[in-house]
Amino acid sequence: QPPFQRINVTSLKAMARSSYILIGLVGLGCADAFLPLSGMPRGAMRPATGAAALGATAPARRRSAAARLGMQDGGLVDPSGGDGNRQAQDVERNAMQAELQLRDKFRRSWKTRFSGTGTGFSRPVTEEILGQDGCPPRLKELLPRFGTNEEVAESRAKVTMLQLSLDAAIEDERYADAVQLRDEIRRVAQADPLAVHGELQQQLKDLNEAGNGGSMAAAEIRAAAMQVSKYLPQYQLGGKWRGHYGRAGWEDIEVTYEGDTLVATKLTGESNVPAGKVTFRADMSSKGVL
Repeated sequence: QPPFQRINVTSLKAMARSSYILIGLVGLGCADAFLPLSGMPRGAMRPATGAAALGATAPARRRSAAARLGMQDGGLVDPSGGDGNRQAQDVERNAMQAELQLRDKFRRSWKTRFSGTGTGFSRPVTEEILGQDGCPPRLKELLPRFGTNEEVAESRAKVTMLQLSLDAAIEDERYADAVQLRDEIRRVAQADPLAVHGELQQQLKDLNEAGNGGSMAAAEIRAAAMQVSKYLPQYQLGGKWRGHYGRAGWEDIEVTYEGDTLVATKLTGESNVPAGKVTFRADMSSKGVL
């Protein structure tokens, strides 16, 4: 096995003025985590801002109602009243549409202009994980529910539609309907390893904030999240990679992880990003890739 995996990458000038993709992780399911930057210096990259794990983030006024239902990202109130809230919703909707259009353009450009061997990803065998000594008990409930690629895509589409219905129910103060929709979202999302991983990470975050990060419950959740991450290609990219940095030519990086953040550190250097420095980070969680 060669120490480096070679990737041929070309700059995407059609994306935006002075926009460059400087390193490509090709065919690995993580392309959606990156967007080009306009007007940034050569070598710059940032992770894309993704939607929330279970659909689009609710508008500000809805979050206040969502907080009463135990939903995430609650507690924000629009002080400007109804008209201001509607304007904020329009702005948010337009921004989301623009972001989705940019992502679609990026995906099409990546598919047509990038080439490379990448690395293979094999879905783990659920029975082997469940048969390991010390397997967290909750995995016996979670893993068998994971769907095929087609079922996962269907789950995400259905969750998005249910989230829109949930937002409308909260907006209309139909809280009984909202509770049912919330439970249905959680049920449907169980087929998606990415959604389950995000939920486990949120539970772990809540325990840490409550000062219980060292508890047995936290240890079990942490172990479960580690096993679930094996079903997600974006968490299997650790190691050495080679990519083309524009005029700087071929450069070597090493990919590691800090929690849900992929960190790429230069092994070879040039004037813009010397060796030993971080060249980019990317959010690999559900918020970063959906």
